Order: sequence, then C-alpha cells, then structure tokens
Amino acid sequence: MEYENGGMYVYINTSPDTSFYDADEIGEYISDYYQVILMDSQKVIVKNKGEITGSYFSDFDFNFSRDELQQWVPRAYLIVIAFMVLAFIFMTGLFLWCTGDCPYWNDSHLLFEVPSYLWTIVPDVSLCQNTSIIA
Repeated sequence: MEYENGGMYVYINTSPDTSFYDADEIGEYISDYYQVILMDSQKVIVKNKGEITGSYFSDFDFNFSRDELQQWVPRAYLIVIAFMVLAFIFMTGLFLWCTGDCPYWNDSHLLFEVPSYLWTIVPDVSLCQNTSIIA
C-alpha cells in the first residue's frame, strides 16, 4: 500500500522479500515529507516533525502465532452474540416501555406520547380477520 498526500507519505509492504534502509540511512530519501510511515516485513520507520524513529518488530516482544490467535475466535463470537442479545432485550424493553404495550405497566409509565399519525403506518389487522385463504 502506498499513499502520498501533500507532506505525508505512507508505504506499507510486508512481503518477506521487501526490506528497505534503516532509520538512520533513510533520512535523505524522505526529507521532502513532514510525516512518513514506512513498514516492511522487519521494521517500521516513522518520521514526525523532523524526527525519524525506527523499530524492529522483534524488539516489540510479540509472541503470537496464528494458532494462538485462532483460539480467540470462538470467544469473540460469544462476545458479539452476547452483546447482540443484550441489545435486542434492551431495545425491545425500551419499545414496550415507550409505547405502553407492556401489560405490566400502565399508561402513566409512558416515556412520551406517540403521535397518532405514526399509527397510520401500521396496517389495520381487523381487515384480515374475515378473509379466507383459498387453496
């Protein structure tokens, strides 16, 4: 990925055969830019406000393998499912509370009055009660 806009330059290529200069050797090549992010398979080089810093990924002490990260996938699914169930329960409860359709609450617990023109959107179910389906 390569992106250049004004005084900013970003270049990311993490393929194993790609490698460029160290931070102290690359200064003359990126002198035209104010902000630079360069990343290859071994290191990341950042230039910000004239200061150039570089770090090797091996110095970050990451010890993750693909198998270890794959073990987190089922937990992530469970977290997403739990969040969606809780959001559904919350939204359903809020809807029932706002419209007053919950049999455990009376009209005095309405959060706001629902305008009558909104109820015209809902079709009249009583029209369907006397119809029969011909098979």
